[in-house]
Amino acid sequence: MDKSSKITNFFKSENIKTGDKNLDTEKAGKDIGNQVKKNLNTDDSKTDRTEERSFFDKPNQPVINFPKNEQNRKFQANWYSKFSWLEYEISRDAALCFICKQYRTIENEKCAFKITGFNDWHNAIKSFSVHENTESHKTNTIRLLNRINIEKNGGKSCASQLNSQHAKEVEANRKYLIHTIQVIHFLGKQGLAFRGNNENEKTSKNMGNFLELMKFHQTMLPELQQYSESKITKYTSPTIQNEIINLISKQIIISNLPSKFYAIICDETMDLSRKEMLALCLRKVDDGLNVHENFFGFYRAKIQSADGIFNLIKYVLEEELKLDTQLMVAQSFDGAATMAGIKNRSS
Repeated sequence: MDKSSKITNFFKSENIKTGDKNLDTEKAGKDIGNQVKKNLNTDDSKTDRTEERSFFDKPNQPVINFPKNEQNRKFQANWYSKFSWLEYEISRDAALCFICKQYRTIENEKCAFKITGFNDWHNAIKSFSVHENTESHKTNTIRLLNRINIEKNGGKSCASQLNSQHAKEVEANRKYLIHTIQVIHFLGKQGLAFRGNNENEKTSKNMGNFLELMKFHQTMLPELQQYSESKITKYTSPTIQNEIINLISKQIIISNLPSKFYAIICDETMDLSRKEMLALCLRKVDDGLNVHENFFGFYRAKIQSADGIFNLIKYVLEEELKLDTQLMVAQSFDGAATMAGIKNRSS
């Protein structure tokens, strides 16, 4: 069955609902008009409707005593059942295509079935078949079918429905991600370890604080359950955890940066891998003259000389924290003999 036949069969069998009007196919209507019969309040046998009509209207298919032309031939009412798109205009004694009249295209402008009407009754069947199989007619039929489907879906196109579904998925993903961030923020604030020795869901009895807390929350919030079963997106990997921790830390740092004058407190310490780290704290005074002292992080001190430490501090203040070093009013180096004296660059 070709595309045109499938579309015609659709017109004959599909139930259509337009707004609050039910457009039925009682008795398996023979043409597109049977699907929208309830929209009409006029008698087609007495009316020649040439005015502009809506796309969900029916073809004008009057059954009258059709006039004969010079060749003693006339339009036949049984053609309506063979070509569901066919309509007849009494005033012009001509046949037109109900579907192609709905759309204006370059091909349609040259088509007699849209503009002037067709009345060569001797070649009618052949011409109707040729028109029905043109690309222009098939395209217009699909367009009409799509518009009818849009009406069935409350005026929403397929693209609109897909966009609506996508928006729902985005909203759900955001809620889940916010939930994940809240868990990470809670663990970080409480200073609790995130990971366990065995994080395998099937074999571990305790997957660590982060995964166990996520699992607990999912039992309380059923809408999050789908993510625990997902094999693609869970946002629970160590990489994601670290990325979120870094983003949270940046926000904390930004919220605690001094607005004007400040002092620094530095100290060196060695971590478990025996690498020298520089701890940096800043002191500031708010508008109420309250003193605030905040820790801003550990920074790897590759060079432990006065110049090396000076360059590291300068880089952190100017490049990472975006502070003006000219507003620094005091420095404190706990037991840092390297920074003492008038010859080092930090003074």
